[in-house]
Amino acid sequence: MESVLLVGSAGVGKSQLARALQCSAYVPDTPQQTYKLQLDTKYYTADVLLRIVDTQHQLSSPLEAVLLTFAANDERSFGNIRKWAERYDIEDIEVKLVVATKADLLQQGSGISRPQWLEDAMSWCLENGFEYIETAAAHPSIDRSLQLDGDQQGVHRVLAALQAHVWPGMVEKQWRPAAAVHDEPQNTLASSSNSSSAVNGLRARAEFPQQTTPQLHQQEDRQPAPQQQQAAQRAIALSSPGQQQQPDDQQSAPQQQQQS
Repeated sequence: MESVLLVGSAGVGKSQLARALQCSAYVPDTPQQTYKLQLDTKYYTADVLLRIVDTQHQLSSPLEAVLLTFAANDERSFGNIRKWAERYDIEDIEVKLVVATKADLLQQGSGISRPQWLEDAMSWCLENGFEYIETAAAHPSIDRSLQLDGDQQGVHRVLAALQAHVWPGMVEKQWRPAAAVHDEPQNTLASSSNSSSAVNGLRARAEFPQQTTPQLHQQEDRQPAPQQQQAAQRAIALSSPGQQQQPDDQQSAPQQQQQS
């Protein structure tokens, strides 16, 4: 069963609009002119059935969205969708759009000139809860440049309105937990802090080398090596005259005893 109904008179460009929305080919085992519209957003994907009908179609099943299309240069085509909308109770439909096709025909010079009946049509949309959108699906470059009161128009706006809806059976995309995303900056800050401490330490040593050298000598003086201790003892012994003669006196005493 279709979720989106694209309604409009013959020749207003319904099929052109469906192709611009990137609808796939006809879906088997469905009513005629039923297509699959795949909505792929940042947060979800959804496969939606879209059916194209004329203004003689009898509405008999609930819908998620309805797109009423008319040609911006054909007042009668707007009258037909207005009568269709007033014929049925569509108050509960979540997405209700009125799409003016062939908006490129409204261009005059560098701007757009709208006839009075089109201004009245825009007022009717506002009063009845429809969003009014102008498109030019047959001319993509013009379609992308369309604006109304500073808001972007065109097929992109139609697609954005459909994507904003919460569709039955949509599949949510998996995203990384928010906590995992915040861990990386914290690790980065920690490594940056460690790097900064190391750099500051190197700078301190480079700027104040005189503070480190005496400390090293003091440590060497407090803990002398064994060889240094022996050398110091020999230096003290040589510097004392009494200790230099003691070995000679000790050697001469036995000789004197033998002579006597």
